[in-house]
Amino acid sequence: MKPAQQSRTVLAFPASGLMVPEELAAQWTAAYHVYVQAVEMPPEAPGVARAMAEASWSVAGLWREIAQVPALPWWSSAAASTAAEAFEVQASEWAMRAGQRGRAGGRR
Repeated sequence: MKPAQQSRTVLAFPASGLMVPEELAAQWTAAYHVYVQAVEMPPEAPGVARAMAEASWSVAGLWREIAQVPALPWWSSAAASTAAEAFEVQASEWAMRAGQRGRAGGRR
């Protein structure tokens, strides 16, 4: 990547060395916003299970991408991977409720 094309880095916790590229942080924030909107849907709303599954897959995929950011401390990568696993399990459960198979709508 040329220097002009490199993404800026967000320093969420500068003292800890936790650095995630700004674009990736923005993608995660947007995906999590969609997830929160799905969580806030009334349980009886049509499509809530599908919305929860898709939002959970998106957040999980972005946690996986964050876990792969070079130079993250090992504990940050481990935490991001653990978060991804939790969202993947949740997405699978919601997908079953929605009658979906596999990773419909998911990232990876």
